Order: sequence, then structure tokens, then C-alpha cells
Amino acid sequence: MRNWGYTGPLDGVPGTNTWAAVQRLSAAHGYTGPIDGVMGPNSWRGFSRFINQDQWD
Repeated sequence: MRNWGYTGPLDGVPGTNTWAAVQRLSAAHGYTGPIDGVMGPNSWRGFSRFINQDQWD
């Protein structure tokens, strides 16, 4: 997540800054909403596209 702007602690507890970084990653996969650290259905949809992309092609 550091590549997507996360600068917080690596404590395993996702918070607003973690989710904002996930939204930035999601934006590279179709998410067009605000980067506000609140994961809504569109944030999850973009993140899902990232997770489900075929890495083996």
C-alpha cells in the first residue's frame, strides 16, 4: 500500500489512511469516486478488479 500513498504504521489494523490508499489503487482499476478513506460499493468494485485481474497472461 505504500506504493499507493499509505504512510501509516504496519500494525495490521486498517484505518482511513489504509482505505484511502486502497481507493487510489482502485482508481487505477476503474474507481472514479472520491479518495476519502471510506470504502463504498464502487471502491470495492475497483479493488475487486485489481484482485481478480489475470496475473498470468
